[in-house]
Amino acid sequence: MDTPIAAPDAVTTDLTLAIPEPEPLWGSALVALALERHQAATTFHRPEADTASFTVLLRGRYREAFPLQSVDYRAFSAVFHPTGLACRADVGHGGADLLRIDLGDGLLDGVSRVRQSFRQVRDLSGGPLAWTLLSLYGDLAHATACPLVVEEPTAEVVGALARGRRGAVLREPRWMDRISELIRHEFHRPLTLSRLAEVAGVSPVHLTQTYRRVYGHSMRDRVQRLRVVAACRLMRTTGRPAADVAADTGFADEAHLAAECRRLAARLPAETQRVIRASTSLVRQTPRLPARPDTHA
Repeated sequence: MDTPIAAPDAVTTDLTLAIPEPEPLWGSALVALALERHQAATTFHRPEADTASFTVLLRGRYREAFPLQSVDYRAFSAVFHPTGLACRADVGHGGADLLRIDLGDGLLDGVSRVRQSFRQVRDLSGGPLAWTLLSLYGDLAHATACPLVVEEPTAEVVGALARGRRGAVLREPRWMDRISELIRHEFHRPLTLSRLAEVAGVSPVHLTQTYRRVYGHSMRDRVQRLRVVAACRLMRTTGRPAADVAADTGFADEAHLAAECRRLAARLPAETQRVIRASTSLVRQTPRLPARPDTHA
């Protein structure tokens, strides 16, 4: 990931090509998203920034050379940039599209001053943190009505960096298989965090943090996904009323099932999306999003 470059003077200041003006996508007091488009191959100097940020490569080839390291972006790479650090940027043939995620002072307050993680470039590619940042692009449609869909995931990534976590997927602890099996067999029941933690033999907080770090999503997300898939398959194969199916698969009522279908359908793998669309009209006109990238390729 972080490959040393030949010499500290690799970042030059005589590159006068202007950076394309980013297209603002959404912003709040804590987080601002913008799209930076490069139409063709080019090299330019990216000056020191006043705000820390993440950069996610959406398309093309892109490389940044800093005084002591360089980062080669692949599709869906994600990199943290601290303040006050310039670099030489190289855009490959065909151009590149970059998602810029600028972090407000309030988001870093209390962590960036005491953590070395926020003073250096961090390549998060290849792990769940990168996917969390990429998913913000797909959630922008809901950000105006609910800023938390952008702010909370961004804060989780910042928190992971503050704890000194890299972007790589962690090795699963031995008790994780017990949790996965319990969720898979009892997703339709009202599972509690206390019970899950007791089965794992760890504290509730440790269980919550470890599960998300290993799998890149919460236990609630896993339970709801299993419920949606089971409900849609039942409606498809049995023809039972949606209200009855909702009750049998753990939902409060038919409206709850419909809401979860709409929320989760666009984030599920393509095969499961087809099951949902073929099963019920609850998720009419659900937008098709790209399949989740293989971050281990």
